[in-house]
Amino acid sequence: MRTRLLMAVIVMILTVNTCHASWLIYHKPEFKGKIVDLETHEPIERAVVVVIYRIATYGPGDTVISDLHAQEALTDKNGEFRIPPYTTFIEPLSTSDVAEFIIFKPGYICNGPSLLEDEFSGDGKRDWVSSAKWDNKIKYRILKSGIVMSPKIVTGRDRIESFRNVSISRFEKELPLASKIIRDEHTIVMNLTCIGE
Repeated sequence: MRTRLLMAVIVMILTVNTCHASWLIYHKPEFKGKIVDLETHEPIERAVVVVIYRIATYGPGDTVISDLHAQEALTDKNGEFRIPPYTTFIEPLSTSDVAEFIIFKPGYICNGPSLLEDEFSGDGKRDWVSSAKWDNKIKYRILKSGIVMSPKIVTGRDRIESFRNVSISRFEKELPLASKIIRDEHTIVMNLTCIGE
């Protein structure tokens, strides 16, 4: 009797975390937004927007967050982008986690990875301001309506530091546009590093 009770408790502990709306089926809605210059408010054309879909997998005593899939889009002449919905099956003991976004355009500060799921799915609650990780004087704004206001890069150091935030190597095949832009930027950054900028 005690053995059965103990086994029932163990099974319950291992599976209780899977009682979540996204267990078995992973779904994220369409994401759309607009990228503009922070100072001029002009649209930024051909900025790459990457979404990385993530899951949380539960195990005894630990939860592991891992990347599941990625999609990309380029902004149009109005600075707007659209990423279609994504649905797939996920393994038992897993649930969806918050999607991460990377927004990158050479000449502008890289935004990301950022948690902009609410803003890009139409559920944003408030406007907010964030700082570059290496210099809190460099600010960008995110509006609840899904508009990201990105500052231009001013110095070579800013370009080097901004580039450090860009990491999509696991999804290079799924993200050909982002991969090309990042490879080109990597060449520029390496040249800046070599000349001591």
